[in-house]
Order: sequence, then C-alpha cells, then structure tokens
Amino acid sequence: MCGRFSQEATWQELRDHYALIPTQPALNLAARYNIGPLQQALIIRAHSNGREAAPAVFDLVPSNWKRPRKDKKFSTFNAKSETVASLRSFKDAWAAGQRAVLPVDGFYEWPRPKKPGTPPYYITAASGGRLQLAALWSRWFNPITKQDEDTFAVLTSPPNADMEAVPHHRSPVIIAEEATEAWLCSRPEEAAGLLAPPPNGLFHLLRVTTYTNKIGNEGRQCIEGPITLL
Repeated sequence: MCGRFSQEATWQELRDHYALIPTQPALNLAARYNIGPLQQALIIRAHSNGREAAPAVFDLVPSNWKRPRKDKKFSTFNAKSETVASLRSFKDAWAAGQRAVLPVDGFYEWPRPKKPGTPPYYITAASGGRLQLAALWSRWFNPITKQDEDTFAVLTSPPNADMEAVPHHRSPVIIAEEATEAWLCSRPEEAAGLLAPPPNGLFHLLRVTTYTNKIGNEGRQCIEGPITLL
C-alpha cells in the first residue's frame, strides 16, 4: 500500500516541468510533508490543450457512487494494478483513460507486519529527483456539498527488492519521466504495459521517527531521521 507522501514543489516548478496549460490559474502551494487518505493533493493529468494540475482528494470515489462519502465502507486510496481494469470501484475510470501522475518528493511505508509505535521509512528517488506515482482519478458528485469533486487512487504493484527490504508487500507504480505522455494519453491497453514493479535500486530509504505516524503532523520533521537503510 501507499498511504502517505510529501509534495514540496512550487507552482512554478510544476508549471515549467509539466508545461501546464497557460490558461490555468496559478495555485498558491505550500510544502506538505505528510499527506494521507481523505486529504487533498495535486495530481497532473491530460487536458484537451495539454496538461493540467488538479487538486483532488486522496481516496477515489467512483463516479456512480450516489451516497455520502461516509457511507463508503471500503478503502479506495490504492488500486492494485493487477485488478484495476476489472474491479468495480476502478474499472470505469480505467476504461475512460482517467489516468494521472502524482508528483511526490517521497512517500512513507511502515514495515510489515505493522506494529503500534513503529516508525516508517521515507522513500525517495535514489537519483535525488522527484518520483511520479501512477494514479487514477474520478469525478464524483458530492451529495452533501452539491458539487463535483475530483478524487484519486495510487496504483500499486508487487514490491521490488527495495520495498522487500522494508519489508513491504506492495510498491507504488512509478512512471518514468520518458513514459509520462504514454501514461497520460495512450489507450488503456497500452497504458497497462507500464503497470510493473519499479526497477531495483530506484529508491533510497531513510528511517524516520514516530513523529510521522500521526497524520496531523505536517512539519519538515516528518522527513528527518537518524538511520539510513543501505
């Protein structure tokens, strides 16, 4: 699973890196170090004129869900790549090509089996750059607010050797920079070819502290830790 991550990019960095559509208003972004399910994050998706950055809630709600969110008793912040095309919660968004990338500076995983009070690893790109997590988005009409709401899930795969060292049984699917256009714009059957475990050696793992365990803790302290896993 992938349930927590950080986003530190400025609006200008995202605009320049993704060549976002020029008509999109600038967003006032602040660095966030501990984003979790049901919180809003920024995804990048295809637009008729290029690419756009869209705020979306981290927990996909199918577009045909008619009841309040609290009535959804199943978790949909992650989607298994092996079943995303067939599982009821995700198959419509997948068939519609509603794919996105989630740009993150890093994500957190807790060793399995998870025990209370165990600190997580903060996992970043070994190259020092950002990671692009494969995401699937859906637009849902919220019957409480009477407004449309964009939501998303992170796609996961079996673990690579880095994730097995945590140890953890899943990994987020990582979209390489050169595959961004194919992931965002190709047909679903072509995009499915990108749903593979990350290559070994892609990640750098840093053991952080239990400060990060509490989802309300948002400071930079979340990504600071005394122990590096080599």
